[in-house]
Amino acid sequence: MTLSWEVVPLARLGAGYLLTRLGPVGSVWVLAAVALATAVAATVGPSARNAPPLPASGDRARPHWQPLLDLARLGGGSTACVDNSPVP
Repeated sequence: MTLSWEVVPLARLGAGYLLTRLGPVGSVWVLAAVALATAVAATVGPSARNAPPLPASGDRARPHWQPLLDLARLGGGSTACVDNSPVP
């Protein structure tokens, strides 16, 4: 589980607090301002500006589950892909 899922309870608590203190319209304005600030920070940040180029459409990236298939080959386990096609 990633860190982003760990803040969900806090976000719900914060939204409830905002609804109690500011009402629905004020809460939407505050949450919109937070979303806008997050979008601006992500756009201005160097990781977005200096991101590596995406591979060309003909290039195939290695799937995230490929290391598991490599382990299955070494250990003599199953050699079927997720869609049950044989491993190349």
